[in-house]
Amino acid sequence: MKEIKAKKVKKSTLIRIGLIALCIYMVAMLIITQAKTSDQENQKKALEEQIVLQRLKNEKMRLALEEDDPEYIEQIAREEFGYVKPGEKVFVDISGN
Repeated sequence: MKEIKAKKVKKSTLIRIGLIALCIYMVAMLIITQAKTSDQENQKKALEEQIVLQRLKNEKMRLALEEDDPEYIEQIAREEFGYVKPGEKVFVDISGN
């Protein structure tokens, strides 16, 4: 009779330990998932800001191209593509200032 009670106590103790371990694992996974979700939300916000800025830049460029503004086209050619006028000399400051 005592052996049966001892076995039952052993089984119930093992079941309790197993349930506690399962609960700890589930809580840990919940915390990890929440942290990942938070990081992804931050990344999403940053990407949405980049999208807004790029759309504004695209709109500005579209308007400039529609106006066919030669000064703007020259500025873009110089700054973005490094173009120079024929006979023009370009000086590059290598001092780092």
